[in-house]
Amino acid sequence: MPKSDLPFGSEFSPSQISLPKVLEFAQQHGGNWKNFEMAIRVAYFQSHKTSDYNKGKLANNTKLGMQAYGIIDDKASLTVFGKELFTLRKDEKRLYEALAKHILLNLHGSTLVQCVQYSGRRRPCNSEHAARMASRAWDCFPKGWKASKHHALVA
Repeated sequence: MPKSDLPFGSEFSPSQISLPKVLEFAQQHGGNWKNFEMAIRVAYFQSHKTSDYNKGKLANNTKLGMQAYGIIDDKASLTVFGKELFTLRKDEKRLYEALAKHILLNLHGSTLVQCVQYSGRRRPCNSEHAARMASRAWDCFPKGWKASKHHALVA
């Protein structure tokens, strides 16, 4: 399956983690990705009724999501953008505004918004029209779409 144009991070989600807290973990454990993952695992996934392996994968997916969003590097150290977010962590309104701006301007977020707006204006009336809409979505995200159990459609 082709890679998406948008960063993927199912475990890097407000329903899974607290951004201010994982930023603190990165500040504390940056440079040691194993300790960073362990802090995430203990804080967010230890009580999940799944195997230890899967708990570790959930923590790893959180780390990978943060990397995909440009918040940490491969050693779990805060990037320049991650440091900016870290300074905003106690002001959640500004924190999430900065993250949203970053997504819109740097991670194809504005393209997603345009695609959704385009799709929302038109409802497919037949299979040919649906195919044209899918083609338009493909134009927005040439690397493709993928389904997720957490999202109806993930670009």
